[in-house]
Amino acid sequence: MNELDDAEVTAILREVFAEQSVELFSEMEQALLALEREPTDVASLQTVFRVCHTLKGDALSLGFESLGRLAHALEDLLAAARSGELEVEADLISLLLEAVDTARFMAAHALEGQDEESLVAAEMHERIQAHLQAGNVTTVPKVAAQPAAELHEASRTPDVAQTLRVRVDLLDRLLNLAGEIAIGRGGMTERLLGDLAPSTEELLEIHQELDPLVDELQQAVMALRLVPISPLLRQQHRLVRDAAIAEGKQARLVVNGDGAELDTTIVEHLRDPLSHLMRNAIAHGIESADERIRAGKSPEGQITLSAERKGASIFVDIRDDGRGLDANRIRSRAIQVGLLQEHEERSDHELFELIFEPGFSTLDEASRIAGRGVGMDVVRRNIEKVGGTVSIDSQTGIGTHIQIELPLTVAIVDTLGVGVGGEDYFIPLNTVVECLELPQALRNDSAGGVLELRGRPLPFIRLNRVLNTRKTESSREHVVVIQHRGQRAGIAVDVLHGESQAVVKPLSALVPGTPGIAGTTIRSDGRVALLLDAPALLRKAVGWQTGGQHGGGTENRKSKTAGLTARAPLRS
Repeated sequence: MNELDDAEVTAILREVFAEQSVELFSEMEQALLALEREPTDVASLQTVFRVCHTLKGDALSLGFESLGRLAHALEDLLAAARSGELEVEADLISLLLEAVDTARFMAAHALEGQDEESLVAAEMHERIQAHLQAGNVTTVPKVAAQPAAELHEASRTPDVAQTLRVRVDLLDRLLNLAGEIAIGRGGMTERLLGDLAPSTEELLEIHQELDPLVDELQQAVMALRLVPISPLLRQQHRLVRDAAIAEGKQARLVVNGDGAELDTTIVEHLRDPLSHLMRNAIAHGIESADERIRAGKSPEGQITLSAERKGASIFVDIRDDGRGLDANRIRSRAIQVGLLQEHEERSDHELFELIFEPGFSTLDEASRIAGRGVGMDVVRRNIEKVGGTVSIDSQTGIGTHIQIELPLTVAIVDTLGVGVGGEDYFIPLNTVVECLELPQALRNDSAGGVLELRGRPLPFIRLNRVLNTRKTESSREHVVVIQHRGQRAGIAVDVLHGESQAVVKPLSALVPGTPGIAGTTIRSDGRVALLLDAPALLRKAVGWQTGGQHGGGTENRKSKTAGLTARAPLRS
């Protein structure tokens, strides 16, 4: 086995530092926030000091001198606080948190080969020295870099690591392999087993043995992609603190049930939406201390963030005890920006849904963290991109509750196969309510229509018209009823193929996004099929009914409505 040269060893150490430093900065941040809540918490102070010392040693061992000097200056502050020379108060915590941000910035630049003393670092050094001098603290001499061997020895722990870092691209490859095995199994079933006589027991037995093994492999690979949601939830403590200070309010975050796990892709898509929701809770929900006292509340507002697994979904709840949403104000603003007509009736829940419209905001003036009409539409778009949903409820004077439902994974989904014009498509099964046959009176060449389902109108669209595919030639048409965010609509198709699992593959970057298409999958015969975007199709159907997609009014379409009360079962 060939030994690694110095350059290869350095590259490996830099890669380890890049991953480990993220955890170190997060651990320092969490310990500082705990120290701010309880200034006498010696354990939190010791944690910050220990992590800072580790960061300094790692940085100096890699030659990141500027980062090492800043970490040493932080040690001076922490040592003074630990000895009692400096009081652990709000200004010190704020300075330490800002220093962590600066160190995080410097670490990213050092990894890119830019370890020079920046103006940001110089300013932070000056602020640290000023704080020490104000407290009459004598700083200790700066230390030189320790030999790499000593640092390595000092960082060793007696425990053996129980976890292994795995690259996401490797996991994706393993998942694709599992998907190909599943596809091969399906092809073998169709081509080899379909025409065999019942007496061929041996081959059937081989298939029965292969089937659970493939399923187990698939589940194992899926489990590898699951990561704890807890780091993402804990990061919100800092965001809530800083947002409250920026708004001049008092607020604290309570995190519950952070033991849940999610697909790593979903966690990344949840990061920005969660940040938006935390900022909005501070800007729109939590009142000022004086206003809360007048309302008989504690001067400090509370935001509760929790995550819980139920079946194959994760529910993330964000609750605040603020002023709640003002339905009348939302209605007035919606009329002003053209989202509602003056005499249009909407329930409070429907009005609350309008805050997810692009550019919508009820704040007259933008603050540092909200009020520019950017955010809530991004929240919904990012959540729906990974197959999730977001809903909102509120009570005036009591608070607001936002719930996000997310699948555990987006890699493999249960689907309903349908056919249109000789092509096959798949619809995520979690959006399908029922399937039924389209009444004869509505079988025409229109883009859509409205049928009556158990006394209620149901708008529907023809899939071939939405996707501009070949004209439907079937003598029968079926309607797949889908549901999303409390709304229902139908998709007219030629054939129902039944339920199956689909390995989801994203659309190629070379292919521009097509409305109504969420991704691709490979059928058991090797052909590529499209996975439909049910929420986008539902919005199209509802828009068609109200005249937003194809022109005309609902009055003209209602004459084409046909009664239908029977329910057609799914074909297996």
